[in-house]
Amino acid sequence: MPLRTASTLRALALGIGGLAALVTAIEFAEIVVREEAGPAAAPNGPAIYGPATDRPAAKLARCRNLAPEDKAALEPCRAAWDEARRRFFGLPPATAAGPAGAE
Repeated sequence: MPLRTASTLRALALGIGGLAALVTAIEFAEIVVREEAGPAAAPNGPAIYGPATDRPAAKLARCRNLAPEDKAALEPCRAAWDEARRRFFGLPPATAAGPAGAE
């Protein structure tokens, strides 16, 4: 039985189409399962903060225009900058004891 080019191409196209449909169905099923599990199942989801003043962006915005005379606001701003730096680089949160070797 000789192979014909048209029938071979048709079989190849059906196989690729079937594979694409299978992958699509698997992805849709995974999305449905993830949505049914709820937000607790998403470990890398966005952090939920309290009032707008508790957000790191709000703290950094207050520190953006810090004047040299605002010595009282310097320490909270340094803490906010350190936290932003840790989050940017993916470092673990600071401990209550502070940085190592700062005694």
